[in-house]
Amino acid sequence: MKRTLFFFISILVFIRLSNITFAQEVSMTPIPTKSSPENNLLNDQIRRLKEKIATKVAEISKNSKQVVAGSVQTVDETGFTVVSEDKTIKILVDSEVTVYKNIVSDKKITLKNLKKSNYVVITGVMLNNEFSAEIVYLQPRYELLAGQINNVEKKGYFIEVTTLDQETITVDIEQSTIQKMVSTTDFSVGKSGFANYKIGDYIQLVIPKREKDAIRASAIRTLIIGGL
Repeated sequence: MKRTLFFFISILVFIRLSNITFAQEVSMTPIPTKSSPENNLLNDQIRRLKEKIATKVAEISKNSKQVVAGSVQTVDETGFTVVSEDKTIKILVDSEVTVYKNIVSDKKITLKNLKKSNYVVITGVMLNNEFSAEIVYLQPRYELLAGQINNVEKKGYFIEVTTLDQETITVDIEQSTIQKMVSTTDFSVGKSGFANYKIGDYIQLVIPKREKDAIRASAIRTLIIGGL
């Protein structure tokens, strides 16, 4: 892409230099020249060529960095595929060129960290039917749920919650889960732990966005509201 852009710019510069040289030669020549149909045609062709090249350069510059966003479907050693606007696009990566970034944290990630259903935003260049990635942004998506605890499994460190939509979901409480609870006395919010989950209590949950029909997830954040 850079080579093509350089080629067009070189032609444009050459034409401009040719025009400048031609104008200088005319101004230095004491004999006036008359315009002819041939000269007018040549000038018109040069003008149209310059306009065409300028348009192409602008188009290349505009499209030199494009953006694709979608959900990861498959991952292999050459890259991965995403579904974007109902189209499946192959994303090509280069270990020496492609950079991976996590939007919500500074944690270093690589191609191996990408999993099916991850939502990603990629910048790069579309080459035929494949997209050459320059930067891959991993963008987590979340769900906010509210419901009532109907089971607490102490051995497995998970709870079961019936949501306001009458959906029952199993929620794993991880070491990284941020756990809070509302005080029943002054309604302040403080820290909580697994021992504070009780059947019948109402709870709010933040979990990663699930695939369709998934009924289990790991909690990112929990807030125990208590019995209402």
